[in-house]
Amino acid sequence: MLGTRCTVLIALLLAIGIVIIHQAAKTVPDVISISRYSRKMRRHARWRGKYAPDFELKLLDGGTFRMADAAGRKIVALNFFATWCKPCRTEIPELNRYALAHRDDPFVLLGINTDEEESAVREFVAEHTIAFPVGIDAGSDIRRKFGIDSIPTTVLIDHQGRVTLYEMGAISNADVLLEHVVMPLLASIRGGEGISRGAYLAGQRREFYANVLGGKGTVLHGRAEEIAGRINCPCGREKRLDMCNCMIARRIKKDLVQAVLERKDDGEIIAALSRKYSVVRE
Repeated sequence: MLGTRCTVLIALLLAIGIVIIHQAAKTVPDVISISRYSRKMRRHARWRGKYAPDFELKLLDGGTFRMADAAGRKIVALNFFATWCKPCRTEIPELNRYALAHRDDPFVLLGINTDEEESAVREFVAEHTIAFPVGIDAGSDIRRKFGIDSIPTTVLIDHQGRVTLYEMGAISNADVLLEHVVMPLLASIRGGEGISRGAYLAGQRREFYANVLGGKGTVLHGRAEEIAGRINCPCGREKRLDMCNCMIARRIKKDLVQAVLERKDDGEIIAALSRKYSVVRE
């Protein structure tokens, strides 16, 4: 009896020792890693459920992709990349595999290059035998619309034209990250549950993006963007307000977004901005 108890005690002590050694051997996350993970989770949470901004992208194969044409008809994955980005290169084989696995499904993986020379992008596409459509985001307009400040970043858009996943960093296993989300969404598309083009466009025009884009990266959308394209920034650096990001332009844009949220009409908004900032004009 005593021998059995001793054996059990020794086994228990050994188990505790193994657990302690295992825990001690684990790498403790550093402050930078914790900060990056926290930022990644916040970005995903803030974008999830928002209508994806509409955009049009000319593809290297000569075609054109427009978000409004795909919304409700296909599940869309946007992969923002650069040719000089090592993690971008690392994830290409996995993205190729996943794109090919779903080539017969209502699914599109779209590579969006961040404003590089066409020759460099074409060389990159050929070198990696990229199996999905690629376009160059000239001027980085699309990147700014989606608040992309880290590459690679992949944004998954569901059958309702809304962001369902915002993944910063390279994808090492697309099945683990995407498949459990993509498969039910494909079933929704096939079941006729996709949003109509008109409903998507109306939804993204009403969407509020300021809380996901932030100060210097503020990008106007929908009606606010249309109004900003008709007035000038008083700083004189750029002719149109929507193309300027100086300090005064950021203040004007903030007022403009608020006025749109308050459902004021265009003339009233422009008149108020003209009074407040003197030289703002159509």
